[in-house]
Amino acid sequence: MAAMAAIAEGCGRPELMRGMPNFRKETPPETATGSVNPVPASVQRNGVLPRNGHELARELKRQPTPQDKVLWLAEMGDDAYARIFRVELDCELLQTILAAMHSAICGNAAKEATEDESGEPAGCAAAAAARKTLGTLARACPKGLEFAAGFAGAKERSRAKALLRALEEQGGEESAAELGPVRRILLGDA
Repeated sequence: MAAMAAIAEGCGRPELMRGMPNFRKETPPETATGSVNPVPASVQRNGVLPRNGHELARELKRQPTPQDKVLWLAEMGDDAYARIFRVELDCELLQTILAAMHSAICGNAAKEATEDESGEPAGCAAAAAARKTLGTLARACPKGLEFAAGFAGAKERSRAKALLRALEEQGGEESAAELGPVRRILLGDA
């Protein structure tokens, strides 16, 4: 009988642990509430500008279409970009931004775009927003932009080149002058 009690008390524990005391506090099943954490993992700040590149990337992913992404990026000012990218501009984030712009202006999203509230085609609004955002990035954080653009491969450079060409075509000569510093930084053109 004593042998049975010894076997029963060691049940459910590995053999090496059978002689070790159990210091875990066991909660009775009637008081156990499960694994509910009353404190949220992160507090979402809706309607507030992002504070860093990680928050910007997260907010960018929340935008449903490429046009929405480009228009949302244009809402931020020079000081916001300078504050967000004061340390560095992540090369993957830059490529995500450029891919959204390319898709909104040159890709299928531009062809499927309808008119916005002002009555002009959504592609024109996206192009103006993209020019504004790229100009702001070139003015507010040129070193970070140049550093991040340095990691671009041939595919990314050709996408940036097509984007800049489309922006210059839609914006005319003043757009070409405005995008000159951006072209120099992203493509290394003089």
